[in-house]
Amino acid sequence: MVKENKKISNKTRKKISKALKGHIVSKESRIKIGIANKGKKVSKATKIKMSESRSGKNHHMYGKHHSEETKNKISKKLKGRSVSDEIRARISKTMKKRFQNSSD
Repeated sequence: MVKENKKISNKTRKKISKALKGHIVSKESRIKIGIANKGKKVSKATKIKMSESRSGKNHHMYGKHHSEETKNKISKKLKGRSVSDEIRARISKTMKKRFQNSSD
């Protein structure tokens, strides 16, 4: 569609955006996109932008609360669940590091 490294004017961007609104990407295409993006490194600046775009008022659960019914469903689902020794050790190691760093 657009050549690599070619600058696109804002007017053209808006036209493309309008044309693609509501466009549904097939499952096959989503898989291909996922494979193409797998393993790509993201810069720290991009990670910060992604974090900010999903936090606070932009977060999908901001200002919402689970109903008692939903809380009970989650509780039932998680009860009796066992965590493997390997996972438990990893969690323990991470928490120990976190508390060591916070006391400094």
